[in-house]
Amino acid sequence: MEVNFRIPFAPRSNQLIHRLQQGMKKKVILVWDHFGPIHLDRLKAVNASLPQTHKMQAIEIGGKSTEYDWWNEQGDNDYKTLFPKLSLEKVSTLKLLIALISSTNPFQRSAFFLCHMERPAIFLFACWLRMTNNRVFAMGCSKFDDKPRSVFKEMLKSIFFVPYRGAIGSGQRGKEYFNFLGVPKGNIVGEYNTLSVKRIQRLSGSPPAPDGLPFEERNFLCIARLIPKKNLSFLIHSYAEFLKLHKEGSPRKLVLVGDGPERKNLTEKIETLSLQEHVVFKGVLQSRDVAKELSKAFTLILPSYEEQFGNVVIEAQAMGLPTIISSNCGAADSLVQSGVNGFVFEANNSKGLAYFMSCISNDKTLWMKLAYEAQKSSHLGDSARFAEGVLHLATRK
Repeated sequence: MEVNFRIPFAPRSNQLIHRLQQGMKKKVILVWDHFGPIHLDRLKAVNASLPQTHKMQAIEIGGKSTEYDWWNEQGDNDYKTLFPKLSLEKVSTLKLLIALISSTNPFQRSAFFLCHMERPAIFLFACWLRMTNNRVFAMGCSKFDDKPRSVFKEMLKSIFFVPYRGAIGSGQRGKEYFNFLGVPKGNIVGEYNTLSVKRIQRLSGSPPAPDGLPFEERNFLCIARLIPKKNLSFLIHSYAEFLKLHKEGSPRKLVLVGDGPERKNLTEKIETLSLQEHVVFKGVLQSRDVAKELSKAFTLILPSYEEQFGNVVIEAQAMGLPTIISSNCGAADSLVQSGVNGFVFEANNSKGLAYFMSCISNDKTLWMKLAYEAQKSSHLGDSARFAEGVLHLATRK
């Protein structure tokens, strides 16, 4: 349902605002809680795609993140940070609302793209934007099947989406969830989860697979925070199953990139299964080192039982890596085709995952075919697709 807000003043007030808007360059304003390399990729792509009649502005809420340890390597700091020393979670609702409103011009009709729609400050800001005749769009990658949903909670959540005229989602399930929450279907576009494919390739310093490191020298790779929903204990169990299927030569190692509270439990499981010589922990790595790990990998595995999307799948495809991911990952909707550029398995099917690992590991021809297809499909996750969605929503009448 389309809801139009107007300033509840006399008609002359609205006429004055309209005249002021006519003489100004239209702005496209993107707001995220914290900017990492992938956000800067998207901002750069949007900025390059906008027509002369529009200008991009970027707003970062907090200079810190409680979830990610990334830092930016692009040297592009052309954006405004509202709370440089805080994360979003540390900012009160009132302070955030005031800061957001103060950072915008109420007389300039702009297109705003917002995340964290469930937060009261963001909701109130979105309402204020609509009342001042701005257009507001949501961004996100949540899916209905991410976790058990309560009908009552979903009804309440839908109220927070009333101010939004459209949305940028990820994959089929992500777009359907926006529609379920009340965003008009015709105003939902993709793709939200994107990054610069060229940046990953440049940082790696190596050509994408199947070129580069020889087939025989590559290892399995998983890049994830070491937290329960990433399902890494399951991955280690599946890797043990893979070793049972591997009969010839030295088996490929399993390299884990990331850190988190599950590190101790995973280490104990590795010791219990006597896998110390086969599983390698690399810890937290930044973009450049992640790209280098991808350039040396055989295939990327993402076994999460809860995963809104999985940006690392895009990074892997940028380096020509076949990917083996669980069907719970949003990337399974649009990026991975089983038997074409990787495989999709059920998040509780350890024997299935072990079988796919074994199939690829023992068949160089199959691996090369999957690698070529992964490289060909990498454009599907490029930040240019996010820019296309922003441009479509921001410039349509």
